[in-house]
Amino acid sequence: MTIPTYGFPMYARQAGLSLVELMVGMMVGLIGIIIISHLYITNEQYKRSTTGSGAAQVNGAIALYSLERDLRMAGYGINNASALGCGCNTALDPNCSPVQYFYNGTYSSPPAAPGSVLRTLQIAPVVIVKTPPQPDSLTLLYSGDDERSTPSKLTQTMSPPNYDYNSDGTAGFDLNNASLIVVTQGTTCVLAQTTVNAPNSLLVRAPGGYNPVQNGILQIFSRDAAVITLGQTPVWRTYTIANNRLVSTDVLPPQGGAGGQALVDDIVDLQALYGKDTGAHAGHVPDDKLVDAYDGVTPTTATGWQQVFAVRIAVLARSQNYEQPTAAGVCTATTAANQPRWGKTAAVPAGTTFPALSAALAAPGNEAGCYKYRVFETIVPLRNMIWR
Repeated sequence: MTIPTYGFPMYARQAGLSLVELMVGMMVGLIGIIIISHLYITNEQYKRSTTGSGAAQVNGAIALYSLERDLRMAGYGINNASALGCGCNTALDPNCSPVQYFYNGTYSSPPAAPGSVLRTLQIAPVVIVKTPPQPDSLTLLYSGDDERSTPSKLTQTMSPPNYDYNSDGTAGFDLNNASLIVVTQGTTCVLAQTTVNAPNSLLVRAPGGYNPVQNGILQIFSRDAAVITLGQTPVWRTYTIANNRLVSTDVLPPQGGAGGQALVDDIVDLQALYGKDTGAHAGHVPDDKLVDAYDGVTPTTATGWQQVFAVRIAVLARSQNYEQPTAAGVCTATTAANQPRWGKTAAVPAGTTFPALSAALAAPGNEAGCYKYRVFETIVPLRNMIWR
């Protein structure tokens, strides 16, 4: 019997793909996926490295700008020699404060017994504290008063019952608001809070605040003691590195209050040196206001502070992205041999390493080596010291 085709041709039955053809197709597809994945991963690595370096560039520049902005103002209002060189007997009390003061019912040391809870205050444009291998800290000070940058003088010895300050003029002191002042004579310095009695050229000790209650006093100053106004809101600020961040902490109030403010992320080290005019360089003479030496030794006398005319600072910024270690688990993005340096001079052409990073690169695991770093450094003239 013949099956009719109704005008259509007969086709052979389709058998589909063989196992070999299927395996070849899958292999070609897998090879394509591997190539695409490799290109994606490589591109992502380059992207992470580029964006990480860009973030380090931005963070380092902002950190350096923040420091430089305040350092250029450091010393305003206290650039007179009479305001420098405050001291106390550290042999008797290692925690004593060169500036004596009272706050919130507590005295500094002196006159309080050792172990006072109030922090140490020092009158200086900038104080560098070095605790290697940890990053340095910078504490800087400048007056918040925009009307007076030179000290006043007492015209007579302080006397009871109020022990107010009779000055040679109240011009530039805030008339209606309590301002902070520092009274100095020799190496004795006291922080106080006053208002103004202009007709009598009198600086009246404001009750409470930074003054002992019931007309108590810290020191009695005699004629010609210098009176320096810090204004209502002096900038007395410390810059530190904490948790890989640049942190700013206001020194006042000296007890409790808000903690530091994180300014910039991925800042891992801060190093600083005083630029001094010692007159030791060939062709230089003392007090020609030309820096001839850099060191980290904080002056302890007025004469020593008058040699400080600049600060050299270096900020170390870290990339945001973690670079993968080698197959052996070794981080090679930064090594001890190629670690960043700062402070290059003719005497030190290779520069100086950052102690914190050097210690981290030498530590077991060397996780710090899986990041890249950038150095930002500059020399900031202390113009208020130059113009003193």
